[in-house]
Amino acid sequence: MHVGRRVLQPWVITFDSSMDAMSSEDLIQAQRMIFHHSLSFATSMALKCVVELGIPDAIHLNGGSATLDNIITGTGLHASRLPYVKRLMNLLSISGVFASSDPSAYATGSPDQANHRDEVVMYKLTPMSRLLVDRYKIGSMSYLVQFLVNPLTVTTFFDMHAWFKDEHASTKSFFEMVHGCSRYEMARRNSDDNALYNNAMVSASHVTMEIILREAGGDIFGRLNSLTDVGGGHGHGTASAAIIAAFQHIKCSVLDLPHVVDKCNTPTFGAKRKEEKKNIKRNKNHSKLNFLSNLLP
Repeated sequence: MHVGRRVLQPWVITFDSSMDAMSSEDLIQAQRMIFHHSLSFATSMALKCVVELGIPDAIHLNGGSATLDNIITGTGLHASRLPYVKRLMNLLSISGVFASSDPSAYATGSPDQANHRDEVVMYKLTPMSRLLVDRYKIGSMSYLVQFLVNPLTVTTFFDMHAWFKDEHASTKSFFEMVHGCSRYEMARRNSDDNALYNNAMVSASHVTMEIILREAGGDIFGRLNSLTDVGGGHGHGTASAAIIAAFQHIKCSVLDLPHVVDKCNTPTFGAKRKEEKKNIKRNKNHSKLNFLSNLLP
């Protein structure tokens, strides 16, 4: 018996059979992957953050590469945010959004060494972040990031398990179960969401059509005289405008939802804006896509 003295018992951990069957290396790797997948949303949020701060624009306007000080100045952030901007940029550099000129940017060291590295490290645009430049310009992929990484979209997936358990949910999408209406109905009801959705679709179409026209445009469109762009996005007919610019003999029509067509304007796609034909007519063969908007070549 030990009076006034605490006897420490050996630390004992009982592993279940699933852990017993795994080596220490496998356990470390498995735990790392759980952390990785569970926290992957942080990378998406960081991507949205740099878009809304205008960091790709700041780097672009600085000649394509920038130090942390350049980024702070270019975005108008307070100097006290520099250490946090550094962490943000390092995360997205590791993820391939940006490139760092100094591999030791992520190394530790004395405060003086760290300050010196901050002065010399240059962050550069990668092919991915180049698509995020000009965040206020139609066609910038920044709109797609803002659409995909926003509360309305992200919360759609919070109750996936409930959808699988609900025997009546097979007729509904995740979005309908969470928000009470379809994705398109939400865009019709909410003007801000509608604008964000349409800008995102335009930006995606912009890049897609650039690739299609560059790689196979002649083979696909060279012998066509007319075509219809269904769900043209933003009511602008981005794909049609791109095709018209490359193949001016083609007559293109845009078929879209009434609330989209009501606000439509023909987009600029590497050319001056074209006048939209005024005779918008109803297409009775489509229950949802009720309006056919013609774009003059």
